[in-house]
Amino acid sequence: VANVKAVHNPDSTWHTPVARALCASGGGSRALSYTMGVYRGLNELNLIPKLDAISSVSGGTWCSSIFMFAKSYKGNDVTTVDLVGADTTPALLTMSELSKAPGAIASGIVMGDSDKILAESGIEFVGREYEVWPHVMSRWLLRNFDALKEMKSYMALDDEAVSRIKTANPQLEKKTFVTPRSDRPNMYIMCGTVLSPLNYLASNSNAVSFQQMPDYIGSPFYPNDQQVKYQKAAFCGCDENLYKCCKTTRTVGGGFVESFAFGGEAPKKQSGGEGIAVGEPEAPWALPYAVGTSSWAPGGMENASHIAGDIGNIRSKYWPVTSPILPKPQAATTYELGDGGLIDNSGMMALLQRKAPKIVWVASCFTSFSTSYDWANATPENFNPASAGVTEISTRLGCGWL
Repeated sequence: VANVKAVHNPDSTWHTPVARALCASGGGSRALSYTMGVYRGLNELNLIPKLDAISSVSGGTWCSSIFMFAKSYKGNDVTTVDLVGADTTPALLTMSELSKAPGAIASGIVMGDSDKILAESGIEFVGREYEVWPHVMSRWLLRNFDALKEMKSYMALDDEAVSRIKTANPQLEKKTFVTPRSDRPNMYIMCGTVLSPLNYLASNSNAVSFQQMPDYIGSPFYPNDQQVKYQKAAFCGCDENLYKCCKTTRTVGGGFVESFAFGGEAPKKQSGGEGIAVGEPEAPWALPYAVGTSSWAPGGMENASHIAGDIGNIRSKYWPVTSPILPKPQAATTYELGDGGLIDNSGMMALLQRKAPKIVWVASCFTSFSTSYDWANATPENFNPASAGVTEISTRLGCGWL
């Protein structure tokens, strides 16, 4: 029994107000390191309490997920300073100081054993390759964070929500839940991508935002208020122009189901509401699955090769939330999932959908800022991101493209 939140009207009140938000872009370990430094600075300035929401993608999710959820580290209570590192004065930094252990957030990725963990996981999950990357997240990134690395833990917003969920679902009474820290923003979104149903191909026209939160998982709205069309690979065995077996049309989006219930069969009432009887998932969508999906960068390429996507891409059963716009119920279908950066590597889109008027964008660019740009005389009116080398901005907001 879970709550299902219908979201098909942009003007509806479907979330708590968001006045100030932060989005952390993708970029692997570079993004983790840079984002951790930003959190350190915000914490030093006591600005974290000013944020209403955080949205993250890929490497930004590596950092932000731990920042949001970690309450203990190697069995001991952990503070924000422990997680992000102590305040520093750049002028006083020495090689000795820089050689010290980083904040706990980075403790898993600095061990130099990622290739070994990936190889061992690949061998362990032969035949279930779609499990490899989430387990790498557990054994590598999240290894020092006790409950966060558990593959059988459910997610929820807070202890009150956990109590309500267990009361309505007695079979979960002894199950473990992870919840965000109480000194963090009320909203956290780990951005991924719904690629395509298993055995079908994703494209620029049918990939859909996949938003994973402590309390809800799904996708708001419908792409252009229409169903999504998918095509099988060209070598599916029939003439795609003559036979419908090569094509399928599905509803994607429309809202969210509570995170603990994500991955099960569709309910009889698919239009949303409280206390809906939904199919129980075979396993929890634990934090390593959410982090893994948000950072599964090879997902698009593997899907394009068809066979590789069917084998290696993270997957889950998914069903949409219906509405008067698209009212036809639809059974759960297994979908391939991938990195949020396949659609939006900034993480900003999820915050714009929630109409956040002020957003701090942690843009982990892969290029250096221009050293010849006239930074001293730059103003909001004349600033040119493309000329300045701020590639994340120029590619996302279109500056310099017109």
